[in-house]
Amino acid sequence: MRTSTQRITAAAEATLAPGERVTTTGTGWAAARRDKVPLLFQARRQYWFALTDRRLLVFERRRRGPTADDLVLGKRFDFFTLEAVKRARPLLQVRIKGANGRRQVLEFRPGQRSIGTELVDRVQGQPARAHARAAGDAAADATTAAFWGER
Repeated sequence: MRTSTQRITAAAEATLAPGERVTTTGTGWAAARRDKVPLLFQARRQYWFALTDRRLLVFERRRRGPTADDLVLGKRFDFFTLEAVKRARPLLQVRIKGANGRRQVLEFRPGQRSIGTELVDRVQGQPARAHARAAGDAAADATTAAFWGER
């Protein structure tokens, strides 16, 4: 049986342009932002997210996992402008505005915050920050070892 990460990656790879690669995958909530309607009363839905080195891909959330046909949004990072980031616990909230004027609110749980952080970096035109543990950062490993001891 394939994991959800493998299913998201497979669906994203089916939609990639030549030379494009998937960098991060995860899940989160999204809602189209409407003026004069509090976010509390707007319908949020869960989606699968995949970030590539060029685009944000959003897939409809299905029980069996996403397929390429479930793609609901696939836009380049420069299509979006960042309106706000709210890092209050427990959710990381990212508010973006498309070049067409549509506003979206994306929310990520604590275990999925890395995808939201990478999205913020990419929309701002910065290279994605490498997660310290994934990059094998020696300083981060030394700090972890000092706190937890050798494993």
